[in-house]
Amino acid sequence: MIDWDEARRDLPLFDLPPADAPAHAARLAWEIACCWQAEPAHARALAQDWDQDWGRNCAETRR
Repeated sequence: MIDWDEARRDLPLFDLPPADAPAHAARLAWEIACCWQAEPAHARALAQDWDQDWGRNCAETRR
């Protein structure tokens, strides 16, 4: 199945795995923003993952 954002935007960037933690956080944030209204339950689940990943990455950066 193709996500709405994939159907509307054909960028090779979306087909590549994230290279590092900030790229992973950005990808999750983008998916959350794109599906917030159409799939709110999915967006909330992703937001929890994004929050956990971002919090961990910020803590590692401060060390």
